[in-house]
Amino acid sequence: MENILDSAYYRLTKRGLQCIGHWPFQPKREKRYLRCLTFIITISLLIPKIIKCVESWGDADIIIECIPIISCYALALIKFFNWIIMEDRLKQLLTTVERDWRSLTSQRDIETLHHYSEQGRKYNLAYTSTDQNII
Repeated sequence: MENILDSAYYRLTKRGLQCIGHWPFQPKREKRYLRCLTFIITISLLIPKIIKCVESWGDADIIIECIPIISCYALALIKFFNWIIMEDRLKQLLTTVERDWRSLTSQRDIETLHHYSEQGRKYNLAYTSTDQNII
């Protein structure tokens, strides 16, 4: 059996996490570089929004426009750091998923896991699409 984490069920998750340096099985140096790059890009988008909000402090309309965008980037940064803090747990989870896939012998269990993995892939695709459209 192939490595389940390379299958279509997990491909989008793996590629997405690799792009921002959060795939737990990436080399440390590559992870650090991509995380720094992602952080710099996010901060470089956030700082001008904060500056605009501060400059427009008297204009309620502009401040109300800025708050959702600033909140979105702030939440993205919180999520970003949460991924870093929880990296060991993610690695443990993915190792468990891989082990569980390998341990299956019953055809019915394999079909059930395929069904739920496909559902998870679809949810991930919907989440990623929505997330990208918001940003």
